[in-house]
Amino acid sequence: MIKFMTDKQFARQYLEALRLGDARAIISVLADDVKFVSPFSVWNTRQTVEAACTARTRAFGDLEGVTAVEHGGDAFVRWRAKVGTRDVEGVDVLSTGTDGVRTIDVFLRPADALDEVYAAMTAAWPR
Repeated sequence: MIKFMTDKQFARQYLEALRLGDARAIISVLADDVKFVSPFSVWNTRQTVEAACTARTRAFGDLEGVTAVEHGGDAFVRWRAKVGTRDVEGVDVLSTGTDGVRTIDVFLRPADALDEVYAAMTAAWPR
């Protein structure tokens, strides 16, 4: 039996996977034509988005304070984490559809932590 999820269920599953730092669970809710927009680049193939999600779970530690606000097919996920010695905060703006999370648009602060975040993501990128 195939289990169908609603757009809110995709957002909630993404949120829980993010809390756990579980890249496979995040990847499992992505639509085939997903797009990941970060402060550094835009990835718009399934393979590169999977790599970005995997690198992110490796580079960001101590994820906490995760909350979400959902409206229609959109969700706003707020989180805090450590990257190296830096505390960072972010918001993921998700757009979902019947086939999964279609867009992940990441906003990150503080701006002066971006170099360290970039270095950590690069080091954690799957090879």
